[in-house]
Amino acid sequence: VTWTHTPEPPSIFKEHNIPDWAWGVFVGSKGMLAVSYPRHQLLPKEHFKDYSPPDPSIPPSIGHHQEWVNACKGEGKTLCSFNYSMRVTETILLGNVAYRSGRKLQWDAEAMKIPNAHEAEGYLRRGYRPGWTL
Repeated sequence: VTWTHTPEPPSIFKEHNIPDWAWGVFVGSKGMLAVSYPRHQLLPKEHFKDYSPPDPSIPPSIGHHQEWVNACKGEGKTLCSFNYSMRVTETILLGNVAYRSGRKLQWDAEAMKIPNAHEAEGYLRRGYRPGWTL
């Protein structure tokens, strides 16, 4: 039996004419960033028509798997180290918290608190049964 399911894209994709190639969208106060490997685009295009991106400051990747293997062998470092990836992961997970709480959140990364929606903090951690802790 073969079963495939292609979910409908989120409504923001249709509302803002997000390109089909984009696998994700970061929404900011001045616009959006549609992303995929290896593309990205600032939206809406008319807001950013005069934007000139900076010159690349990171060398091209040989692929994240090969970077990881080389780093394990002591042959350099990965371009997306844990220092970088933890911030990206934090951003994405906070997007889930915002979605689940139905709120626009203000995040205090140092305190790991949501000052404007304390009730949403319940999505940040889980309670453990007695005798089970991390």
